[in-house]
Parts: sequence; C-alpha cells; structure tokens
Amino acid sequence: TEHYGGTDGKSDGNGRFLLYLVKRLFDGTNTSVFPQNDIRVWYGGGDVEREVVLSSVDTSETSPIYVLLPDFEAPSPPQNVTAEAVDENTVQISFDPSNSTDVVEYRTYSNDTGNWTLILNSTHAGDFLIENLEAGREYWFKVVAVDDAGIESEGVIVNATTPPPTKGTLSGWVLYQGGPLDGQNATGASVTLYNSTHQEVASAVLGEDGRFTFHNISFADGYLLEITPQDPVVYGGNRSGYCVWRGLINFTEEREMTVHIRYYEYVPPTEGALSGVVIYSGGPHDGEKAAGVSVEVYSNTTLVKSSSADENGTFTIENLTFGVYRIVFVPPDEVAEGGNRSGYVRVEVELNFTEDKIMEVTVPYYNYTPPPPPTHPKVRILDKDGEPVEGVTVKATVNGTVYTATTDEEGWAIFTGFEGDFPPGTEFSAEKEGYKKITWREGETPPPLEKEEKQERDYIYLLLLLVLILLLIGAILLLRKKGEVEEE
Repeated sequence: TEHYGGTDGKSDGNGRFLLYLVKRLFDGTNTSVFPQNDIRVWYGGGDVEREVVLSSVDTSETSPIYVLLPDFEAPSPPQNVTAEAVDENTVQISFDPSNSTDVVEYRTYSNDTGNWTLILNSTHAGDFLIENLEAGREYWFKVVAVDDAGIESEGVIVNATTPPPTKGTLSGWVLYQGGPLDGQNATGASVTLYNSTHQEVASAVLGEDGRFTFHNISFADGYLLEITPQDPVVYGGNRSGYCVWRGLINFTEEREMTVHIRYYEYVPPTEGALSGVVIYSGGPHDGEKAAGVSVEVYSNTTLVKSSSADENGTFTIENLTFGVYRIVFVPPDEVAEGGNRSGYVRVEVELNFTEDKIMEVTVPYYNYTPPPPPTHPKVRILDKDGEPVEGVTVKATVNGTVYTATTDEEGWAIFTGFEGDFPPGTEFSAEKEGYKKITWREGETPPPLEKEEKQERDYIYLLLLLVLILLLIGAILLLRKKGEVEEE
C-alpha cells in the first residue's frame, strides 16, 4: 500500500496479490542470495493497522501463497460495569458480558498510581473483589473485553471510594512509677483489652522494652485497658507493691499511649476494730442472740476496753491497739461452771489482734444436776446362830482414823461419819459386853459374835455371894432378936 512505500503489491477485491522476487547477483561470487525470504502482509482495517509475517517462504519457484487474516475489529465493551466499596479495604467490580461473540477474556485495570495497571484477568463476566486497598481513598478502574485476536474493546471507566478505616492499632509503653522500680519498663506485666461488654479483645505480656501493640482493633468507645504487673497488690491492702492499672479508652483513631503503674506503700496500722455477734448455745435460749452480754478486753489482768452486745447480739470495740488480749464474754445473771445452779457461763478467748477482726462467739449453758445422796458403808454383826446382835460397838480404822457405829436390831452398824466404800486395808473390830471381841479386814466376812463363858461363872459366883450375904444378915438379925428376948 502507499502507506508502506507504494512499491509493494496490493491484494485485489478478491484478496489476491502478485509479488515478484528478483534474484540479485553479487560481483565476484557465484552465490545467489535472495533479498529476503519473508513476506509481510499489512491490513489497514479497523482502528489499528495490522501486520502479518509469513516466514520461510520458498522463493525458488513461483507458487500461490494463502494468507488467513484474523478479525481486526475491536469487540464491544462489557455491559453494566460498576464499582462499589465493600469495606474499607475492598472494592467489588461487577459487569455483564460484552455483546460480541468472539470475546475470550476481560481485563480490569487500576489507575491509582497515575497509569493504567492490569490487576485482574477473567474469562467470564461477574462480580470480582479487589482487596488490600487503603481505607478512605478513591480508586479508578477500567474494564475492557478482549477478542480472540487479542484486540481490546473500548474501556469502561468506573470509580469507588473506600470508607474511612474502622480498625486501627493501639500501642503503648508501660513504666513503673514510684517504689524500687521507678522509671523502669514494666517487663512481664500482662496487658488485656476488653470491649464495652467486658469481652477480651486482645492481650499480651510485655517484653523487656515494656511495649505492647494491638493491631486491627475496631474503632469504638468504652474499651477497658487492664495492665497487671507481676505479683500485683491491692491498693489499700496490707502489703506494698505495684497495683493493677485500669483505664477506659474511647478508641476512634490509631493511638500510642504511655502508662505508669503506680506503687502502693503499705503502712501498717497500729489499731483496729473488734466486732462480732454473741449467740446462746443450749438451755432455754438456745440459738438466740445474746443481748446484754458484757464484752471485756484484758491485757494480762488489766481491763483495756469494754462493751456490751446490743439487742441483735452484736458488739463493736473501736480503736483497739494491736496486741495480745484475753476477751471475756459475761452473760447477764452469770453462773459458775460446776456450781449449784443452772445458767449461762462466761467465755474467755485468747486473741492475737493484728487486724480488724469479726468474731462469732457462743455462750454455753451449764445445766446443774443435784448430786445423789451420800452413801455410807455398813457392817452386819451376827451371832454364831446367824441371828443379828443389837448394841454391838463396831469400829473401822482407815489410815489411822477410827470411825464408830452401833448395830441396830437387825445387826447393822451404819458408819454415817464416812461416805462411800471403805478402802482396802481398813481394819474392823466389834465388841459387846458378854461377848468375845472380833476383828477382820475390808473384803473379809465378819466372824460370828460369841458369848464369853467366864462371864456366866462370874454371875453364879455373884449370886452365891449375894445369897451368903443374905443368910449372914438373916443370922445376925436372928441373933440380935434372940438376945433381946433373953434380956427381958
């Protein structure tokens, strides 16, 4: 065509062309060289001129050459192209197929850098996600259809803007404040982030640099950040150390923060409050609140403080100096343990008072049971016929002490001066005028009491002597009477 110099052949209306290849002879050689053995065919149809190269054509003879030219017309573009932001990092590209039948693929380009850059190839129409985009930014896209000759259609340009970011990074640096680690990184402390419903969102343990970083945290109000040092203490407690740090955070943008964990120094108190409740145990008021019970605090034998239980049985003693005390609970109408009447007895409690103390004390009931009447030992004395002997004097010697009793008509000698049973080793003796004296030991049966024979003879002799005396008196009286008669 004239475009390519005007000297080459041009196909006619039937697509035929005629090209003569001229042999060139080089001086001084017998070698014949053809100018080229390639044939180039140009076609100017469509919007872009095309070139087809036929290589290795045999030019040693005249022969027809057949050229199959592709379709050089651009396809129609895809239909209904849209771009819509799905989230802050994603845009969805959607389009319907091209109306051309020779389309083999679709290409999507992005122009966020100032030049159109291919970002997606697809063999079909549909919905496609473009991911890893920046939040809050406008993006431009161009979608083209490509036919089987590789010719792109006119591009359809759309745009979409990603929404502002909904997530960000929360990071910080944690230091100790005060105490032995003042100014040092809080290495080993645990950091936990909770949302407004107190669900854990993220957590970390601080390294040597004392830093934490939480990525992809949703922007929201009402977060709770909790930082717990190693071996934490309670503020206001009874030991020194670093306390747990808690703070509310309204997280609406990426944030870097510095947190200081405060040191609490415990100063031991010197006094506190002693309180409690007093309850009766047993007796007629079992389980009831012991109203009116006196509460007395002694240091050794010195009364330090006192109070009394109210109608609810409760008591409180304020400002009691720490120390060792004896706490005495005295009920109204107190009775002595082991005494001779029933009632509630006092309670004594030893207390090492080092901090505020709440006590629960029960006041026991003492139930007096009268002792049984005393028992006295007794011994029965019988004669040799087994009959009781009354009026016998019985003596019992216990550890040098002599106890005496006299038998009654039944022969019993009851030792009312001695209670209980005679101990082993007790020595007994029994005697009565006219009877032989008998002896025995505890655990032995008393021998029978026998009359003395000597006493019977003494009675006879006495009787005879009395008779003699009477006879003598009678004789004297007779003699005296006889003498009076003679004198007359």
